[in-house]
Amino acid sequence: MLTTAKQTKIVCTVGPASHDVAVLKKMIKAGMNVARLNFSHGTHADHAKLIKTVRAAAAEAGEPVATLQDLSGPKMRVGDLPEKGIVLKVGQEVDVAFGKAYGGTVIPVSYPYIHTDIRPGEQVLLDDGLMELRALRVNGKVLRCKVVVGGTLLSHKGFNVPTSKLRIDTITAKDKDDVLFGLRQGVDWVSLSFVRSADDIRNLKSLIKRAKNGGLMPKILAKIEKKEALDDLENIVKEVDGIMIARGDLAIETKAEEVPVRQKEIIEMCLRYGRPVIVATEMMASMAKNPRPTRAELSDVGHAVMDHADAVMTSGETATGAYPVLTVDTMAKIAQSTEKSVFDDYPLELHAKHRHTRDRIVGITARLLVEQTKAAAIGFLPGNESMARLASHFRTPVPLVVGVKTAHEAQQLNLWWGMHGVVVSGRNAAEFQKQLLGWMREHGIRAGATVAFLSAEYRPEDARFSLQVEEKTISK
Repeated sequence: MLTTAKQTKIVCTVGPASHDVAVLKKMIKAGMNVARLNFSHGTHADHAKLIKTVRAAAAEAGEPVATLQDLSGPKMRVGDLPEKGIVLKVGQEVDVAFGKAYGGTVIPVSYPYIHTDIRPGEQVLLDDGLMELRALRVNGKVLRCKVVVGGTLLSHKGFNVPTSKLRIDTITAKDKDDVLFGLRQGVDWVSLSFVRSADDIRNLKSLIKRAKNGGLMPKILAKIEKKEALDDLENIVKEVDGIMIARGDLAIETKAEEVPVRQKEIIEMCLRYGRPVIVATEMMASMAKNPRPTRAELSDVGHAVMDHADAVMTSGETATGAYPVLTVDTMAKIAQSTEKSVFDDYPLELHAKHRHTRDRIVGITARLLVEQTKAAAIGFLPGNESMARLASHFRTPVPLVVGVKTAHEAQQLNLWWGMHGVVVSGRNAAEFQKQLLGWMREHGIRAGATVAFLSAEYRPEDARFSLQVEEKTISK
């Protein structure tokens, strides 16, 4: 119901724990808006089946659900080790080299230039930072390291070198093949991992444009998880359609203690340019095994909402966890509770430091319109999607109901805060408006409530820009 629905969206990673229609339907009813498919795992056949299942569940639930293809990117990993792993002890010296299998003395990794690109004194992290090595010297093609933080290292665990500039393509051959598959499947969003600069986004756009050759294009997300991405953040945000704050690798590639501040900085940049932003990684991690989150997890989700993130995300909690539906339901309740407070309000004064372009004026107008008319919702006819995104950007505190012509468009809008895409058909504005009013009534806007329809017209010949506001009453 629109009157009780959260405005913050929920992105759920789907997998073995959520691979059937019945479970996914419950997750959608609980508040799931976007299904994330992690292409670091599974075959194309697996993903094709999962996409089909998500769409079937969405159809049964009567709600649009976006599909997000998350490319694996150039993740570097340790090669094959003994079944029980190898024990690394603090102070021990170990050898690391490019290779696939453990030869009894040398730890194999998937990066071929380890002996030339890592300098003595630099940090080498294993298993997502759980273990740490320090580079000592190079012997031929072997890097000798000292164990700083020990542990048991297992096969195929992550391998990171935060301070080194590595010769590695952001878009891998696997990614390119996966993108082509995703386009055939009609995914709504594509997420690029380990982005380093805006050029990476331009390269992905070019790849998609060449392959797609017309038609509706997927939107592109950039995952911010490397220091280089932080250095080029503004250009990346301007180039991309949306951002994911991938806190797992970000905490490895930068200083872990800086992640909370980086999260706020990234969200602020997205708010400046009107890009939707997802906060991801371990938001409800304990619910993979437990029916209740920790108090810290409750606060993490709530603070993401208060920081004005468009969406929060689950990973293993819904992909392989024991309580996928309960996880989504709990997340939704946290978002709803937080949104009722004053602490997630986004004062217009915060926008005063930015130059008021024509687009920003449209967004501010939508926000003021609700405050002055007490409208229960704002409707946008087809062709006004960009205006609806601006209203979302300024956190207009009512449902933003957007008429679109295709299910693909409705699903794409599902990542923006407060937006609801509705597929409409007809010959004129009056028919579109009638359908949107009916949808609002069916989704809980009470009879007699006032809603506003907002549209804009720009005439370049005389540089005249006009906004039209039309108030309507929900009929019984």
